[in-house]
Amino acid sequence: MRRTRRSPSIQIRLTLWYTSVLLVILLVISGLAYSLLARALEQDVDAAGPGRAAVVVGGARGRAAGQADDRRRSGWRAGMPAS
Repeated sequence: MRRTRRSPSIQIRLTLWYTSVLLVILLVISGLAYSLLARALEQDVDAAGPGRAAVVVGGARGRAAGQADDRRRSGWRAGMPAS
């Protein structure tokens, strides 16, 4: 006896159809959200870059000068601490 394959019921077909539509909608929304967030973050980094670089350079110079002053005060010379 040969069995014929029955097509899925209308409920299964509708469930698969609605699931597919929902998946496409979610993918589109998440893609748009990702691209907007990436663009906003990139603009933030570009805008804040020069100011942050100045702070880092200024801080490094201040720290280096502060260390040199500390060394002079403690009598540090030629890699050996003062006795």
